[in-house]
Amino acid sequence: MKDMDFLKAVQRSIQAISGSKLKIQSRPSSLVHGVHRIRWVKKEYVENLERMANDFPTSVKEYEIDFIRGFFDSEGSIDITHKKYIRIRVSNKNKELLGEVQKMLWKLGFHTSNVHRCGRVYELSLHGWEQAKKFITLIRPSIKRKVRIVLGEA
Repeated sequence: MKDMDFLKAVQRSIQAISGSKLKIQSRPSSLVHGVHRIRWVKKEYVENLERMANDFPTSVKEYEIDFIRGFFDSEGSIDITHKKYIRIRVSNKNKELLGEVQKMLWKLGFHTSNVHRCGRVYELSLHGWEQAKKFITLIRPSIKRKVRIVLGEA
């Protein structure tokens, strides 16, 4: 994984949900930043992961903002047209999962588009600068370049 901000966010979220300690390992590669991965190999960690999978809906409710943050970091993008129009969107093949993300966003006071098909995936989006700034402030994406785009620091 090349984006250390995202990897650290995944590490924090899994640790918060599971109570397990995770280590980030780095190894040199021909890539500029190297390759990083989370090391999570002990049997107890695997058992915690299985427990988390069984309790997934409960875990998501407890950590909705963290879940949205991770989902956006991995599946989201920001589109700006001529510095006038902005759209934050997430795409995924799982329509039901996007529907759950939509409900979480509604509970947090966001106005979203309907989940709709866009090519081979489904998409959900927020429109306008007010919604975008609220999203960045409340959700706090881990990938800083996405934050800088909205705050005009790119």
